Amino acid sequence: MIRKLKYIDKEEAIKHLTELGIITDTDFGVEYCEGVHTVIHLPKFQKIKGVYEGEELIEPPVFIEGHHVDVVTENDFKCDFGVFEIFPKNDLHVLS
Repeated sequence: MIRKLKYIDKEEAIKHLTELGIITDTDFGVEYCEGVHTVIHLPKFQKIKGVYEGEELIEPPVFIEGHHVDVVTENDFKCDFGVFEIFPKNDLHVLS
């Protein structure tokens, strides 16, 4: 199951996921709690593509606000992500 979350920035995401016990920072890197396969911090999504003439930027791209995170879990994993969980109608990306 993929849970989609949206935060103001990466720091807020890390703080919230740590408080929930989803991630733990160790000497060997980040570890996930039981039932969580991975946490993916996604790149910014373009709302409007930039306009270029050759290599010259004419109109900069416009990005969707916020820091987006996918939490990949077991199907029966229970966690209340609160106001940070989003339910987009049209996914901007797909994991295969």
